[in-house]
Amino acid sequence: MLRARARQRPQEGRGHRIDGYINFFDPSVFARGGERKSNRDKSGQAKQVLVQVKSGYVGVNHVRDLKALIEQEKAAIGALITLRE
Repeated sequence: MLRARARQRPQEGRGHRIDGYINFFDPSVFARGGERKSNRDKSGQAKQVLVQVKSGYVGVNHVRDLKALIEQEKAAIGALITLRE
């Protein structure tokens, strides 16, 4: 089970859908004792996972669309969930 929030904004055209978001804080940015690791992101900001759910046939074009959305939204991760057996 994913604990994602549904998208609240209207859809922006066919094929470029974001079905949900998952916000997270990357625990790996902190070393023991609360000190930040020097080679990691130091912003302390929540990061975002974009979630897309597809049913039926999923092709490479769907992965490319998700990659473009990740870059456009400046998300850390994208998750493509398929419902096809």
